[in-house]
Amino acid sequence: MALWRDKPLVDVSSDYLRRMVEPFAEHRLQVIERRFELELQTGLQESALPDFQALALAHPLRERMWSLLVLGLFRCGRQAEALEAYSTVRQRLDVELGVEPGRALRQAHQVVLAGDDDGWRVECQLPVDIGDFINRDEELNRLLSLSCADKSVPVVTVSGPPGMGKSALVIRAAHRLVDEFPDGQWFLRLNGASAKPRSGAELLAELLRTAGVPASELPHGIEERVALLRSRLSGRKVLVVLDDAGSVDQVAPLLPGRPGSSVLVSSRSELADLSVLYGGQRLALRPLPSRHSRDLVARIAGQSRFTADEHAFSELTDLCAGLPLALRIAAANLVSRPTLRVSRYTEELRTGDRLAKLKTPGDTGLAVRAAFDASFATLSKEEQRAFGLLGVIPGMDFSAHGIVVTSGTRPSAMS
Repeated sequence: MALWRDKPLVDVSSDYLRRMVEPFAEHRLQVIERRFELELQTGLQESALPDFQALALAHPLRERMWSLLVLGLFRCGRQAEALEAYSTVRQRLDVELGVEPGRALRQAHQVVLAGDDDGWRVECQLPVDIGDFINRDEELNRLLSLSCADKSVPVVTVSGPPGMGKSALVIRAAHRLVDEFPDGQWFLRLNGASAKPRSGAELLAELLRTAGVPASELPHGIEERVALLRSRLSGRKVLVVLDDAGSVDQVAPLLPGRPGSSVLVSSRSELADLSVLYGGQRLALRPLPSRHSRDLVARIAGQSRFTADEHAFSELTDLCAGLPLALRIAAANLVSRPTLRVSRYTEELRTGDRLAKLKTPGDTGLAVRAAFDASFATLSKEEQRAFGLLGVIPGMDFSAHGIVVTSGTRPSAMS
């Protein structure tokens, strides 16, 4: 940003080149607006205000910039100047365009008139919804019904093994629920399955900043942060999505205290204590049935390849054990190798290290093994050894007693 030197190519006679750089100028203005918005949220607006005010004067019809300017003047104790700024831009819009100020500008004006600004901004932080999300209709409908806020705070946990599609289901549900929670849709990664889950203090700080609390005003103690978060959420309708929760201790401090909001949790664990302590509901995901697995792969890899080699497709989905992540990776690999017969790819997976082969190309490719490695790393040494020996037990099912006998481990270590 510091390297920007006024309007680009101003001394170049080519209209074509000037049109080519117009998007860069627009992007620069968007970045400046976002930076000033963050400075407002963190209470650092005073030093940035003069330059931002000069920029707004140079762009008299840019409503987002003027709404931020009005709020910036107000928070610096310059209420009269904030009202004057609003009057200026409103008159300019009326004279030049014949329109009234938009919603954001009107809201900024109301904040100044009321003399009160608690810093709340409606934030929609949801990740992109998967376009080819299919074959989880029953689970999706149940999740939507459980998430409807009533006289309590719904807390719904979607659990399952790695790669089962927990996050995808929760995100799809959250997008469907946007209109039910007009005060915001928050998304927070807890990294619960990693070797270093995020701490309660860090998570609370992020949510409080989202709730409009300047960083300089964040309480130091956990309990004070919990109380402030619940106070900020009281009387509001916010959907809170907590992805990859590792324990109840991670989730509990982040729960709203009053009805109106709702919480969706994805976790590799069932988090049963959320049901006991907070009346939470649980939804355990299971592998996709064979028919749904074939539908998913065919939709990604192409129906024509499925029709041409239906038997190989069926074997391929069986090798992926109904795991959505494995199915998506296998389908993506088929797409990237259009001349490869499905039967040939199935043969590759059938032999050797299947987990190692279920990976997309590239150093940063998605891999089924990586999804399981994260959970494996959190096990104790005894649990890791027992897990490694499960492969010698015949069949798909085994009991706790069978694990103890096979591994020679104390029963208490397997709890």
